[in-house]
Amino acid sequence: MLPKWATTAFEEYRANRIADYVLKFVKQGETVLDCGCGSMLVTQAIQHRSGASVFGADVLHLNRTRLSMCVCPGERLAFASQSVDVVLLIAVLHHTRHTVQTLEECLRVARERVIVLEDVYGSRMELHLLKALDWLGNRSMSLEMNLPYEFKSEREWERLWSALGTRVKTVKHVRPIPWRPSRHRLYVIERL
Repeated sequence: MLPKWATTAFEEYRANRIADYVLKFVKQGETVLDCGCGSMLVTQAIQHRSGASVFGADVLHLNRTRLSMCVCPGERLAFASQSVDVVLLIAVLHHTRHTVQTLEECLRVARERVIVLEDVYGSRMELHLLKALDWLGNRSMSLEMNLPYEFKSEREWERLWSALGTRVKTVKHVRPIPWRPSRHRLYVIERL
């Protein structure tokens, strides 16, 4: 088991790297909802560096910041339609069996765009690796976290965006943890 200072330093490093990618798509002063916010370290980095007004929502209260959050499921967000500029879904959709409902709900709440960051896989071996890495990474945060391992391939994501009637504005290949042997994609999607 790693000492707490090492775990905290790693989490902050990862949060700042993710914020680097996301900040390219968040404008100063926008309102941002982080759906599946977890510790809210990513959200905090985004707020500090962009001046955005940020909020979190998650089914578990794992917030380690002073930022506001509510406990609610992603498929039934406690926010009015088009009430925020941007909704973030950072490494959260593989934790739900209700991917379509969660995405529809995030699209309902977002005025401008939804930003999705997820692991993708290209083979069965990569899928098994993702499951193992997900279990290791999340069990250290909470034993209550749902782990249905709903990972998707890039082709499955493309079909899902089409089925939802969304436009993919941007797809980026990202590396939140440079030494981690997995692939990540950042999708910026908008309603048609």
